Amino acid sequence: MNTRIKIIHFLCVIVIFVYVVYLLILQTSDPFDLVADRRIRYEEHKEFIMANRGNIYDANGEILATTNHYYQIDIDVSVLKNKAEKKKKTEIEYFHRVSNIIGANSNVTASEAYKKLLSTKKITTVIGRDFNQSQLNKIREQMKQEGFEGALIYVYHHAKRVYPKGTLAARLLGLTTSKSDQTVRQSKYFNLLEGRNGIELSNNKDLLGEYGWNKILRDRNGQKIPIPNLDNKPVIHGASVYLTIDSRIQEILENNLQLGIAKYSSKNAIGVILNPKNGDIIAMAGINENDKKISDTQLRGLSNLPTQHIFEPGSTIKPLVSLLAIEKNLVKETDMFDCRKMIFPNKRTISDSHDLGTISFREVIVQSSNVGVSKIADIIGKEALYQHYVNYGFGKPTKVDLLEERGILHKLSDWTDYSMHSVAFGQEMSVTALQLANIYCAFANGGELLKPNIVKQKVDANGKTYSFRSKVVEKKLSNKKSLDLNNSFLYDVVEEGTGVNTRFDNIKIGGKT
Repeated sequence: MNTRIKIIHFLCVIVIFVYVVYLLILQTSDPFDLVADRRIRYEEHKEFIMANRGNIYDANGEILATTNHYYQIDIDVSVLKNKAEKKKKTEIEYFHRVSNIIGANSNVTASEAYKKLLSTKKITTVIGRDFNQSQLNKIREQMKQEGFEGALIYVYHHAKRVYPKGTLAARLLGLTTSKSDQTVRQSKYFNLLEGRNGIELSNNKDLLGEYGWNKILRDRNGQKIPIPNLDNKPVIHGASVYLTIDSRIQEILENNLQLGIAKYSSKNAIGVILNPKNGDIIAMAGINENDKKISDTQLRGLSNLPTQHIFEPGSTIKPLVSLLAIEKNLVKETDMFDCRKMIFPNKRTISDSHDLGTISFREVIVQSSNVGVSKIADIIGKEALYQHYVNYGFGKPTKVDLLEERGILHKLSDWTDYSMHSVAFGQEMSVTALQLANIYCAFANGGELLKPNIVKQKVDANGKTYSFRSKVVEKKLSNKKSLDLNNSFLYDVVEEGTGVNTRFDNIKIGGKT
């Protein structure tokens, strides 16, 4: 009997010892993470609110870029089973009804949803992760009408940038990429759409907005504890950006550039349509022969050729040389120039595509003579010619609200014996199409070099509007009399010179090939 009592006492001591050790371990090492569980009840957490990325519109208010938000939908199967049991129905019947609601309002078919409900061995099952806001709203409404709202679980999953007009202005608009914000720990799906290039990049700060948050307390079951006056940061949704682009004219431009590539078997085609009075870009496009062979996303990731592709302007620069000669009264309209081949002691030869003989100052531009414009440059002198080019913006960015190249105009100290003649007919230098178009706008508007404008206005989430007007970079670069005479040369280029293929019967056009 004494032995039994001793054994029982010994076992009790062992049990008490083990229990004491167990309590000691709980207090010192927290193996079950009870401290973290306790903190849930007493420490504030941030519930983050996603900011909507702003839309992009054309000048007429037609939408060019917007954002769709997508949600994950789960179904709590236990709710359906309990409801079926109370109503003395079969769970299969309720599975069918819920599946039909999902199938009627989304891309997930009723049969797909039913299979997931039927095969799940968990309390909840994931139906899909690509339900847009409209689909979610319809499903919620019908689930509520059927009395199944308690079974519907949904959570924000991701956002996707969409472009309703397809590839129109694709390179110009650019694209966005999804980027995780490491400061947000609420969800691995809490990603920001950030601009990678084009308008999406240059206006990213305004389009992006700022996410908000609310501080909350939860109980151990994850339910919110209603405590007033906790800190919060209001969400700031992204501003909408309205461009100066007219979609209708943009489409016409792009279609004609495609026709030009096909007709002339060229690799690239670039076009810019500017309003010379205010610098607004009405249409701007650059396309490559392979653009139609790649995906929309790849196309949007490519550079915007009118601002990022540089090339030698060639003979399009010659009217700038003639304008300076007129303005300084160095050459008269009636002056004649011998445009036969020029051979220099340094073995350089300057010639034209065909022998023009002796022609007038006007004909040098109309017939696009390299020899003639070189002789005019000799009269002007390299210092004056260089400064003239600088005044008209060569070698400097236009500061348009896009990524752009500045072009190349070598410093005067770096000019060689060839340079003055070369730059007179557009070689040994480079420009972007936008730079060149902007200079021709200065010819048309009376000699003012404007900053090209691609953004018309921005409207923030509160409806406040910020408008953008043209800025004059250089005032009155040339006088009206000189411009009028020089522009008459450009009209003759189209009427009888190298640009006759662009002539219209009812529109007066000036230009230079």
